[in-house]
Amino acid sequence: MTPFGRHLDKSVKQLTAWAVEDALKDSGCDRGWIQAAYFGNITQGHMQGQHMIRG
Repeated sequence: MTPFGRHLDKSVKQLTAWAVEDALKDSGCDRGWIQAAYFGNITQGHMQGQHMIRG
């Protein structure tokens, strides 16, 4: 999870990478062990006017 706030200098992909890297560090898990990852976002549709497209 990224810290709550306005991160206007970062794209959605950058914010996702930030959260994933922190989760891997916290868990001590090597990225080579990950077979699949899923992304969810409840606000992006509102922010970009694409309400039927979810993460």
